[in-house]
Amino acid sequence: MITDPKDTAVPPASQSAFTKAVEAAGGRVTTMFTGGRGAQHHAVTEKAMFSAAMCIAGAPDAAILKRYGGTGPDDLPPP
Repeated sequence: MITDPKDTAVPPASQSAFTKAVEAAGGRVTTMFTGGRGAQHHAVTEKAMFSAAMCIAGAPDAAILKRYGGTGPDDLPPP
């Protein structure tokens, strides 16, 4: 789960309810707080895609969190 604590479009509180439901069903969720772009702090699509790529490549959660967790809204790798 990737979110900005300041997200006003989908506040983290509503996302935590989803996380709890996934965990209750036996799933595993790692939550990463990062800076989202835009006035609503909601745009985290690029970070989600780069994080997913790292995950698919076999990077551990800790490496993904270190790279993107707590970063600013425009902290993305160069194209």
